[in-house]
Amino acid sequence: MRADLPPTSDILWRLIESRDRAFAMAHESFRKQITAKEAEIHAKEGEIDRLAAVLRERERSLAEKEKELGGLKEKDEEIQGLLSVLAERERSLAEKEKELGGLKEKDEEIHSLTREAQARLAIIEQLQASREYKLGVVALHPWRTFKEKL
Repeated sequence: MRADLPPTSDILWRLIESRDRAFAMAHESFRKQITAKEAEIHAKEGEIDRLAAVLRERERSLAEKEKELGGLKEKDEEIQGLLSVLAERERSLAEKEKELGGLKEKDEEIHSLTREAQARLAIIEQLQASREYKLGVVALHPWRTFKEKL
């Protein structure tokens, strides 16, 4: 068909072919750009998926840590309760030891008074024995006691 066309058509025909080649090259360039953008988008989507997985893992880890923290808070409250009970018992023990110290002092005082009473009783017994001796001497020897009084 091209052979029977006049020379101006040949120029036109070359112009059309040139335009078609330029369009094909532009189309190929555009297709390469689109393919590159799609690859970039795919890579970014992969990165987003990876970051989302990391985020889910960190959120799961955070939830576990919060659960552990809740358990630790419960244990801390339990320990604080036990410490308050222990402090109360220590205070009670200190009061009991103080009372015991007072009782020991009283016990020592009682033992001291008992020893003093025993010593006095021994003296009284000696005096009574001495009086009995003197009474016996007076009864046996009344004249001798009379002389001693003079």
